[in-house]
Amino acid sequence: MGIVLLALVVALTLTHAPPRVVATNAPGGVGGELATLIEPGELCQGHEALPAGASAMRLSVGAYVGSPVRVTVSSDSRLLTRGSRGATWTGRSVTVPVTPLSRPVSNARVCIDIARASELLFIAGAPAANGAGATLGGQQLEGKVVVEYLASGRGSWWSRIGSVAGHMALGRAFTGTWIVWLVVLLMATVGVLALRLALRELSSGGQPPRRLRIVGRVPRAAWVCALIAFLNASAWSLIVPPFQGKDEADHFAYVETLAENHTLPANGHENGVYSPEESAVIQADRYFQMTHTPQAHAIFTTAEQRALESAVNAGESLRTSGEAGIATSEPPLYYALQTIPYEIARGNILAQLQLMRLLGALFGAITALLIFLFLRELLPGTPWAATIGALCVALQPMFAFMSGSVSPDAGLFPVSAAAFLCIARAFRRGFTPRLALVFGGVIAIGLVTKLNFLAIALGSLVSLAALAMRELRSKRWRALLSPAIAACVGGIPVAIYELRSAFSGHPVLGPLAGLTSAPSTFDEISYAWQFFLPRIPGMTHYFEGIRTYKDIWFNRSVGLYGWMDTLFPTWVDNVALLPAALIALLCGRGLFARRAVWKARLLELGVYVGLTLWVLVMLGVSSYHGDALNHGPAFAEPRYLLALLALLGAVVAVAVRGAGRRWMAVTGAAMVVLFLGHDIVSQLQVVARYYG
Repeated sequence: MGIVLLALVVALTLTHAPPRVVATNAPGGVGGELATLIEPGELCQGHEALPAGASAMRLSVGAYVGSPVRVTVSSDSRLLTRGSRGATWTGRSVTVPVTPLSRPVSNARVCIDIARASELLFIAGAPAANGAGATLGGQQLEGKVVVEYLASGRGSWWSRIGSVAGHMALGRAFTGTWIVWLVVLLMATVGVLALRLALRELSSGGQPPRRLRIVGRVPRAAWVCALIAFLNASAWSLIVPPFQGKDEADHFAYVETLAENHTLPANGHENGVYSPEESAVIQADRYFQMTHTPQAHAIFTTAEQRALESAVNAGESLRTSGEAGIATSEPPLYYALQTIPYEIARGNILAQLQLMRLLGALFGAITALLIFLFLRELLPGTPWAATIGALCVALQPMFAFMSGSVSPDAGLFPVSAAAFLCIARAFRRGFTPRLALVFGGVIAIGLVTKLNFLAIALGSLVSLAALAMRELRSKRWRALLSPAIAACVGGIPVAIYELRSAFSGHPVLGPLAGLTSAPSTFDEISYAWQFFLPRIPGMTHYFEGIRTYKDIWFNRSVGLYGWMDTLFPTWVDNVALLPAALIALLCGRGLFARRAVWKARLLELGVYVGLTLWVLVMLGVSSYHGDALNHGPAFAEPRYLLALLALLGAVVAVAVRGAGRRWMAVTGAAMVVLFLGHDIVSQLQVVARYYG
């Protein structure tokens, strides 16, 4: 029933017509920047011609975290139409829905009322004749804000499937519409495997016969979950155009520096100077036109494809300037591993990128397997819950998108999951010296994989202290042995980094300054609180006009793809509140129903809660230093929370169990279908953004 409903939703979505630009006030496109704005302001400009039937206006106002925007169109003091958009937008433009006009209007006046922003807004425009430019707060600007008027297209998505498939076939190392069929095959396999496994586990109570176990004591279900995660991330790696993963060009430049210059990158300017080959390829691949610009498409024509192939085969130099943009400060382990596919596919930069993405998909598979094992330790009495939780994680679209990109986030996921597994295993089976060595090794690997792992590492220290306290009475001083081993082994990378800092003359751990400090002032506490929760009276307004818990953390968790510029419409975010609330309620019911069991494990639960809070606090404090103090963008991306994926799997597993024995199977199957549907619709959203 769920699959039928999912198919109907997809079919109905494809009957809609994509929007099209029916008119613009600047045929030459956006020119330069006109102004920046953070305080409330009103932009007004006259001599606008509105076409009939325009249902939205796309304005050249850009932001990383948007603010509420209201548009009014008038003529001779008579209101013609209006519209508004909340703070749920990002990118170089904002699209505001308006009431369509029945007939065209010329010489109209457009006013754009922008609420106070939490970050700088950038107003771009085009040249205008003297006196015909826009005004901001009554002051004349040198140009006019570019406005594009959108209306429904003439054909549905069904009628465009052929052209969309043709567009997806271009811009890659190997071209052809077989890529589209491969993506379809991958996702069909993902759907069949996920549903079959979920139904089998729920019907059998999660007790597979011995013959289904392979590779030691790891159940077959764990390997199937890993396979699903790999296939799903591989599909995402084919859907997203080259270098359109977040900061993917910088991460590729880091690998290229290791492989070609045989040194770590330095001079981490925000926009790194790439090698001549990478610069030529990303230029031919429309990289700069597409980033932060949802209306910009990928390569569409065979002429563009020939230009891209010419850039790939031009034989430009591979040596970099030693820069890797914002990736420069990251530790080297992930990038060192990525030099393996880089060398295998040497000679074709696009093939290198695709093979590197597949290595990230493999990391995603390892993550799903480790989360499965973590859930088996966390919920030993209900083994089927581990399958449902791990399945939903494997189908989580943002996790699959990041795993299918070249990003150290893909390396962060498995080590974070391994840390949670070590904690759960220690609480259930005892913290032995052997496990302490493994736990310390996981911490060490995580610290040389991505800076963000420091939050997990420091949170793990809390778990070490909790484990020592638990066993202090029975083992006395010996209870300190295992935590000491784990802490010493895990601290090795920090010691090495400090030594390198001393000899190199610059602090390698300098970028961690904002991560290692807890909030020390009321301003930091206030900012970190408002970054996730509603403002308390008396606190300074840092996010005025924005409900961060909804507009940033929930809405962007529903979908934020591409170069973090592809979101769902606001109504989709609002509809998603219903299943999210149901999952939360079922999870609460599951905890309450077995409160006696959980009460006996309060220390372990406290560790998970404390670790989560530590990640949130460190993210909020780091964002405070980057945003409030240095006026950079806030870390307002839910991908930073994917290090806690193991706990998402736990919430899903407990929620299914909270449905009760009678509804357990139905709820578990519905949960898998829900995550599968979210994954497929997210992929369609990205396909529409780049190839529609």
